[in-house]
Amino acid sequence: MITVILRPPSPVTETVACITIAGATLRLRLPEYVEEFRLLARRLGYEWQRPYWTRQINGFNGSLEDRLIEAGYKILAAGFIVELPDERLKDRVVAGDYEDERTRWIYARTSGKYVGWFAINWGRDEDYYNEARRLRGSRYSKPSVVVPADQFEEVLDFAEVLGFRLSPGAGRLVEQAQAKRAQEIRVELRPRAQKMAQTIMETITGEIAEELRDDG
Repeated sequence: MITVILRPPSPVTETVACITIAGATLRLRLPEYVEEFRLLARRLGYEWQRPYWTRQINGFNGSLEDRLIEAGYKILAAGFIVELPDERLKDRVVAGDYEDERTRWIYARTSGKYVGWFAINWGRDEDYYNEARRLRGSRYSKPSVVVPADQFEEVLDFAEVLGFRLSPGAGRLVEQAQAKRAQEIRVELRPRAQKMAQTIMETITGEIAEELRDDG
């Protein structure tokens, strides 16, 4: 692949910000310290691992190409010169042609105190804490709001209204909760029989046993 360098109209510095790929990891590097670049990298979800800002890309945060194009576009928009690892992406970066990252997810908690519960998560610049805590039985378990699996109907309604997507694990949790619900036996309580009360009345109104009589 051939790299390409893109220059904004009025760069904030002549130092070039480089985007590179290492397996499923995107890496950003600006050899000069600029606070605006640090804040931008944080907003994009990158973590500092000297000498790079790095981010693991997976099925939950989108495709490697989309996240690379997003980083290039936003670095340019912030006024930095950027070097891309593949010149074929140049036109898409300039046009901001990428799919927005989905930041609202519901997972299945697989370990710890709340294993088998739903775990609700959202993006850095969003706040759905109050809405999530209104779900029955919810708890806060960093970094998520967790909800018992038997409240799957409320969780599905929450996801539909607020645009959350279920992970495959959360989908299986819904199926398991639905199957468990289907096995429940629906009953209607009948009035209690009065047999015991009648027996007690018979004892009270009947003859008192000799051994229970008072002296005198």
